[in-house]
Amino acid sequence: MNPSPSSSDPRTDTFHSRYDPGREAERFAVRELKGKHPSLVILLGPGMPFLATALSSILPGTRILAVQPDACFDRHWTALPYPCWSPGSGQELLAFFDAQLYDGKAAGGVAILEWPPVMRAFPGWAGRIRTAAETALELLSSNAATSAYWARRWLRNAWRFSAAPRNLAELKPGQGLTLVACAGPSLEPVLPVLRERRQDVFVVALAAAHAALSKHGVIPDLLVSTDPGPWNALHVRLAQDGKVPLACAPGSFLPASILDGAGMLLPLDTALPFDELAAMAVGSRAFKAPSSGTAAGAALDIAASAGSGPVFIAGLDLAARSYLAHARPYALDHVDREYSSRVNPGTSQMVTSAFERYPQVSCSWRLSRAFDAYASGLRRNNVKRFFTLGRPGALPWCTAATQDAFAAALSAYGKSQRPALIPAPDPSADPARRFAVGLAQLAQSLKSSVAALASEPRHLDPDQVLALLALAGRDAAAVIADAARMRSDAERIQAALAAVDRGCASFAEADHA
Repeated sequence: MNPSPSSSDPRTDTFHSRYDPGREAERFAVRELKGKHPSLVILLGPGMPFLATALSSILPGTRILAVQPDACFDRHWTALPYPCWSPGSGQELLAFFDAQLYDGKAAGGVAILEWPPVMRAFPGWAGRIRTAAETALELLSSNAATSAYWARRWLRNAWRFSAAPRNLAELKPGQGLTLVACAGPSLEPVLPVLRERRQDVFVVALAAAHAALSKHGVIPDLLVSTDPGPWNALHVRLAQDGKVPLACAPGSFLPASILDGAGMLLPLDTALPFDELAAMAVGSRAFKAPSSGTAAGAALDIAASAGSGPVFIAGLDLAARSYLAHARPYALDHVDREYSSRVNPGTSQMVTSAFERYPQVSCSWRLSRAFDAYASGLRRNNVKRFFTLGRPGALPWCTAATQDAFAAALSAYGKSQRPALIPAPDPSADPARRFAVGLAQLAQSLKSSVAALASEPRHLDPDQVLALLALAGRDAAAVIADAARMRSDAERIQAALAAVDRGCASFAEADHA
């Protein structure tokens, strides 16, 4: 919750020039931008709207956000076209950033400009909004890098999913207790109780947690996987022999043994365009689990739909305990051992990695601001049903629970009807052809949108950006940035259109002939 707005109401004009505040703001903006043309500018503590007005003249088409450290300025911004946040807005600051940063407008670059007089006057909130802005941009940068790097792989994986025979499943809800088992260090203390009371709980496990569960003799009811990388094959071993059903996004990497129908698959629709395309191609009613930056989000959605009882979460720590980021054992432990040497042993590598990824220290835990930010994205509407057995404070929206509370809930709900995975209707005929037709239609729609930029520049939405990166690769990057800046270049647009055609042809003729 946000604190109530400050009761102070200083003279808002004292933070700007008495003689020509507009000219002062313009000089400041030119100096700070250093000739750059970002498509989105975040103003920290701008005070009065002079800086926003100057920027709108210098950078036409750029989105301008204002983040104030006090509510005394609110009345001066209410009639202006610039989204503005203050402690009196009644909205979480990270939620404000989420609403403004992820529609594609930030693809042309983001700049932060801080107006020193206002930020100095309100040091408490100034520090908080700096931290929130840095966290939001770290997540934005991470998401953008992920999309750019994995876009083509997501598409290839989705095509493989549609082209191979499958044994598709649907979720039949029950009424009992559900446990979401993640791969964090706090999973291990729960495993002895879980093994003893295994029949009293429906276990939805992230694929990364399978090794720790197996060591303690716990076989989950359902594995969840959304990772597009080839190392994902190491995490889904329990599903390869058909013993455990697998909930997976079509864009995740799956070994051939699973795609050949070894076990039941529950397709996930993570709202990526390729997932939707693959689900349509196989005629499946995919389980809707919008991406939350981690497979844990899909697991929470499945758990919430699996039954009407409470949902306990173990191992979702978003942190490392000491130097251990995962419950032991972990499927990728061998990587540290494989590259260890006398002068650089595996344990040393694990310690170095943990210290780099989790630089902040809190008691026995090592934290990361970026990982903490994921917690807000994992928040679910029916929060009263969720209880965490993980690191204290990791999920602030979730009720903390003890081992005794978990055991008591097992006794109370253990006799309830458990959820189950049941066979889905037979997949549609020739799903690979249907996927190819759907991809061609997607490419044609994409080309129409890109061609239209020549006469009417506008930012492309995230689905268009992802599809363009998957099909056109580097040739799309400049067009995406230009569009976010409300600019267009005929040569770049033509290059991107040609690259889309080449991308479609390469999938049809080479990768998946």
